[in-house]
Amino acid sequence: MILRFYLRNRKLSLLNLRCSFTITSKLSSSSNQNQIVYQGLLAKKIKVIKWFSLSTSAISLMAQPIIYLKAQELGSSLFAAGFMSMLSLIVFPTPLLLNLVTKRYVNQLDYDPEHKLYTAHTLNILNRPVKTIFKPSDLEVLTPSKIFANVLVNKGVELFLELKDINNAEALENLLPKDMQDEAKFESFEQNEFNNNNHFNKR
Repeated sequence: MILRFYLRNRKLSLLNLRCSFTITSKLSSSSNQNQIVYQGLLAKKIKVIKWFSLSTSAISLMAQPIIYLKAQELGSSLFAAGFMSMLSLIVFPTPLLLNLVTKRYVNQLDYDPEHKLYTAHTLNILNRPVKTIFKPSDLEVLTPSKIFANVLVNKGVELFLELKDINNAEALENLLPKDMQDEAKFESFEQNEFNNNNHFNKR
């Protein structure tokens, strides 16, 4: 009886292991279907600047008691309070302003050719990645473009995406109408010609 019970449990554990392996392999293959078709030229710079701004604000917050005591030594409590208020106005709004400017900037665009889905990667105020998944039918090109956004997805999410820099022809064709595809390709061609001429002139 003990041997039979052991063998039965052994079969069940092997079956569970096989099922979990199958599910994991399906999930990994599904995630590997995404192709990177666009990477923002300013993505790395924006991430570094936001990290610097956040770290500066955090250090200033932790150092405030010390700065307040030092300011008191140099003057009155009123002077110290005024100095701390001025410092707070300079340091702490900076991450908020940076996020206001950069939160719509698409750092990376992934394309799933099987399901015809796109995933736009942006950054939140804490410099953490935010994914926005949309279909071609959910995208609307803003005409005229706004200052920090040129496309609208999912009926309300504004993004800034350089359409001419999408490096996959299939992804571009599925995403945009024919006339906009030609315009994006023409802008890309002009940019490449401009870069090549600059490179030739430097040489």
